Amino acid sequence: CLRFPIGRFSPFVQRHVRLPAPAKHFREFSRRLEALVEHYGIDWIIPTSEEVFWLARIPSLKEKLFAPDAATLTLLHDKARFAELATSLGYGADDNIRLDTLADAAPLLNPGISENYVLKPVYSRFGTDILMSPTPDDIRNLDYHRPWLAKRVFR
Repeated sequence: CLRFPIGRFSPFVQRHVRLPAPAKHFREFSRRLEALVEHYGIDWIIPTSEEVFWLARIPSLKEKLFAPDAATLTLLHDKARFAELATSLGYGADDNIRLDTLADAAPLLNPGISENYVLKPVYSRFGTDILMSPTPDDIRNLDYHRPWLAKRVFR
């Protein structure tokens, strides 16, 4: 769906096909991709980036997709779920709080508490949108349309 695909300059790419953006047109994206897989007799689809989340949602491609299923991808990429998994395995990530609403953040709003946390969206990359030592006002003003993870920082 990229206007300028990553492999466009590779001498190994014989052809590329532009598909509709899955975030806006998932049904058309999946239908066209299924048709391409059938037409070209593609045996394996090897994702390189975030497209794996869209590809994992297409049931007919499950056997051809060289990637985990959608549930496993969510477990490993959702920072709050991953922290829960780590805790259940004994790796000590139990000082995390998932923030889906301001009510979830209530324990952090007491004076002197929030400064001991780092907040990040549960789906984020490369440290984007991180709040270090947030104030109670920072927490009140978070965009709760997406979930956040509050991770206690040990000093």
